[in-house]
Amino acid sequence: MIERAHSLFRTSDLYLASALKTANIELADIVKGDDGKAVFVFNPNGHNVNKIKADYFLGNLNQPVRLYVQNWKALRKAIEQVL
Repeated sequence: MIERAHSLFRTSDLYLASALKTANIELADIVKGDDGKAVFVFNPNGHNVNKIKADYFLGNLNQPVRLYVQNWKALRKAIEQVL
């Protein structure tokens, strides 16, 4: 699930959420979705989230691997607290 609503960007994709976090997009919240999955809510604050998302899915995203993995681990751990 990936959607944009009310200037906040929401996704249940842990890997995309990790990429957004690595790109310094503000994580506003993590909530439990209707399907029981964790939903990451980001506040873009003027950042081009659609470009980051497109680069991520096209395999063109260039980010520090160590920071990406650290963000992935932190978000994975945060999911456990929400669910």
